[in-house]
Amino acid sequence: MRFAVAALVFVAFAAPAARAQLPQAYTYDFRLEEGRGGEVTTGTVRVSGDRARVDVDSRKDDPEYFLLADGGRTLYVVHPERRTAERHDGDAFASIVGTGLRAASPVVQFTMREFSIDTLRLGDGGLVAGRRTQRSGVQEQWRLTMRAMGIVEEEMRGRASSTFWTDPTLPLMRNPVYDIVHSAMYAMASSDKRFSDASQATNRALARGGLLKADVTYESGDGDRERLRYEVTRITPGAVDAASLLLPKDYRVETPSVSHIKM
Repeated sequence: MRFAVAALVFVAFAAPAARAQLPQAYTYDFRLEEGRGGEVTTGTVRVSGDRARVDVDSRKDDPEYFLLADGGRTLYVVHPERRTAERHDGDAFASIVGTGLRAASPVVQFTMREFSIDTLRLGDGGLVAGRRTQRSGVQEQWRLTMRAMGIVEEEMRGRASSTFWTDPTLPLMRNPVYDIVHSAMYAMASSDKRFSDASQATNRALARGGLLKADVTYESGDGDRERLRYEVTRITPGAVDAASLLLPKDYRVETPSVSHIKM
């Protein structure tokens, strides 16, 4: 096993200017395209101080939404139809798919044999949502074994290639929609906590400040390919309804459940 600690690599090749100041309240719109069929999801993140609300446009018939608190460290999946919400640690939610697979053991068990994570500096990324960006990349490869109900699948290989467009001076609020879709692409590999922790740390380091665009391609050893494209399309300063960023007082907070999360 070998991997580059991206935080150290990134500091070595990037010395960002003084952090830009976003207004206390702002909104950003995003577009996410995933899967072989290029399914498109659009949505809006409304921010005021250290709180935010995330709404997905395609859920007109589903009122579920996300609330963020403590600058994104705490996340709620809100179900208005049940007047309930699930509370998660923000970073733990970003790797919830791999955590779910670990919980499925020993029915389905994945054993990581080896993995590598390497980072790249790709230079100027041009303008995204009106912001000057820097491009960086990460190449990840892994080899694992799967055991399920007496069946053993050896030499399951996978690799992912990611490019990120970021503004390191921009402290943009995280987007849990991107987090969980990105996590799902690495589901089998992320069932190994060592890989999951290293991959998450590397991706967070490269996307520090403001992640404005991402292009991620996953390929399995048998040639199966998936692609994720994400972009912040507009950033709009201005007041938001602060009350809409708070969990209603009469909502019941429940134990987190992966099955309740619909993407």
